[in-house]
Amino acid sequence: MAQRKDTKTVTEVPFADKLAKQLHDNRTAIMGVLVVGCILGLSIVGYGYMQKQKELKVETELYTLRSQLENKINSIDFDAKTDPEKLPEKPRFEEIQGLTNKFEQAILKHSSSTSAATAALDLGSIYTGYKKFDLAKNILEKVKPKSDVLSSLVNQQLATIMFELKDFKGAISSLDKITKSKDQAFLHPDALLKKGLAYYRLGDMEKAKSAFEQVAEEYTEKSTGQTAEKYLRVLKFKSLTPASTN
Repeated sequence: MAQRKDTKTVTEVPFADKLAKQLHDNRTAIMGVLVVGCILGLSIVGYGYMQKQKELKVETELYTLRSQLENKINSIDFDAKTDPEKLPEKPRFEEIQGLTNKFEQAILKHSSSTSAATAALDLGSIYTGYKKFDLAKNILEKVKPKSDVLSSLVNQQLATIMFELKDFKGAISSLDKITKSKDQAFLHPDALLKKGLAYYRLGDMEKAKSAFEQVAEEYTEKSTGQTAEKYLRVLKFKSLTPASTN
């Protein structure tokens, strides 16, 4: 038994020596690989940190401008001469335009950031509240959301604005981007219903019917499915023409 153990030890020694010799002979190359790996790893970590800091800086800048704008909109001058039976009205658009311009410029400067996409949604809502639909459309079309969620929310708001502008083809284009995103299935019922309405307003009854049927069949238990059923009944019992849908 002892002899077998010795034999095993003897056969392992040359391999260990060989391995040690290979490590020694290639120590420069090995150290080079390790150094490069460390540098690469540190670079990746450093880049990630810098990106986070950059996004935080952008978020802070946009938050400050958003707060200034919202404070101006929500400010109420109780001393102003108004009808005592009416609540004071919000500021006229001309009174806040300086702030909206600054906010918009900051968004465009950082158009590829997540914070800019979120800010564009807020500014789009403010523009819409003042019925400045062209301005809302313009800012939303210029941001480049990195996440599917933000992209879908931007397209959803764009579609609503397109309806206000009576650009129904543009609305369909925005809604298609939502329905093609499998990750945003929770937005699909509303997007499909709006597509049906857009086709309806364009006078394309066949495509309107197809969209309504899809919503009614796939989302029977949801309010959108029930709404689609109502539109299908309208299409079935009334003879609609393009002229009567505008």
